[in-house]
Amino acid sequence: MYDCIYYTRPTGRQPAVKFRDEQPANIRAEIDAKIRKLQENGVDILLKTSMVKWLGPKALYELRNRQLGWRIAFYVDKLINKYILLYGWKKQRDSQPSDVKQARVLLDEYLCGRN
Repeated sequence: MYDCIYYTRPTGRQPAVKFRDEQPANIRAEIDAKIRKLQENGVDILLKTSMVKWLGPKALYELRNRQLGWRIAFYVDKLINKYILLYGWKKQRDSQPSDVKQARVLLDEYLCGRN
């Protein structure tokens, strides 16, 4: 079982926390519930559901709720056995490459700071 932690940028900002905190109470509760499920079940099991989607190289995934439309990008850090919650967004169209790109930028920033 991996714990989830919110990524803190060198500036002190936490993009995934900011996204979560900006949501209405019912969506915040749903995000928290999905994070708990991720911690309890792990990414491998949840990949078989619509709750987690692989976003490409470097173990980048998105935790999502398809009905409510929110997404949180996270990284599986096997060195410290944690899920790093990087960035959140509300899906409003078919594809949002800019949001995935931002998640990749934050992942690269995290990986550079970890070394």
